[in-house]
Amino acid sequence: MQAWEPVEIESIVPGLDLHWHLDRSIVQYVITKVSPHVLNQWSDIVIRNLKNWPEQTPYLALHDLSNRGVGIAYATQVQFDILNLAIRPAARDKAEDLIANQEGMKATVALLFNSFHSGYVGQTFARLSGSKLSLVKYEAFYDRVAALDWLKERRLVASEEEKE
Repeated sequence: MQAWEPVEIESIVPGLDLHWHLDRSIVQYVITKVSPHVLNQWSDIVIRNLKNWPEQTPYLALHDLSNRGVGIAYATQVQFDILNLAIRPAARDKAEDLIANQEGMKATVALLFNSFHSGYVGQTFARLSGSKLSLVKYEAFYDRVAALDWLKERRLVASEEEKE
């Protein structure tokens, strides 16, 4: 079992930190406060990370909305479009272009909710929403370790597919 301690932590703005795992092959966006400023910064950081992501390496991200009250506040701020890799609608096209123009790039996002009311609401929306970005695979979780293990498995699957 992986301990899942980050190899690096970046503080972006109050309310948004990045935790890097497995030699920076998995990025965890930890949201502790939801505001338009935090969401705009998060959107900008996602685009930055997509631009700088190593070629032929799957983009693996954990959108950590597990802090109490964050899930429903986030869903409301993004008009319940929680399956948007780039967070803000204006950044969606940029993210789509970055993924589509990088040959063989795959993106996988785990959404982490808490087990309180907002978590149930968030997971319901995750099930009901359809991704407008078909190159991205999404999965919802209540457990951080399970989410990171799932992303690690996606990394291994991509490595095996590359060998074939």
